[in-house]
Amino acid sequence: MADSLEKVVDDLRETPHIAPDFPPTELCVQCDGACCRRLPGAFFPNDLGDITVEGVVAFVLSGRACFDSWDGDPRTDKDELVEAYFLRPRAVNARHEVVDRSWGGDVCVHLSDSGCMLSRDEMPTACKALEPGKERCIDHSNGKNGAAIAWLPYRDILEMAIGICERANKDI
Repeated sequence: MADSLEKVVDDLRETPHIAPDFPPTELCVQCDGACCRRLPGAFFPNDLGDITVEGVVAFVLSGRACFDSWDGDPRTDKDELVEAYFLRPRAVNARHEVVDRSWGGDVCVHLSDSGCMLSRDEMPTACKALEPGKERCIDHSNGKNGAAIAWLPYRDILEMAIGICERANKDI
């Protein structure tokens, strides 16, 4: 079982996780950040320049992100993992949490009255992969599941970073 997981992780590491990039439209202004008010979108590995334990720790401790997780194995027909971690912006009501497993109703810390405070280059891939729609946006990143799968090749790094961030958070 461990060998098959390692092969999958190696295959994922070689596969870029690219989601479409939908620029904001007038529909975005009209919706007033409805998606951003429900749950922050996820960062994908391509959003971070430094995917090392140190780089992830620095990113999380900067206040820009927290860890979230998919409960169980995010891959179809797989049952090898208890949970799979990924990174996303912090939520306003969990601003000091290192790991925040919430599923909705939490406003992104980067949402302001005038929209997202992040530049387009700083925005999480999952946010840029939202296709504006009249009724609701269509998520082309596959949500938490897609983020969890994208981060599988770096799960050891994320797990080590969580431990360091939790210890650092206690010292604050």
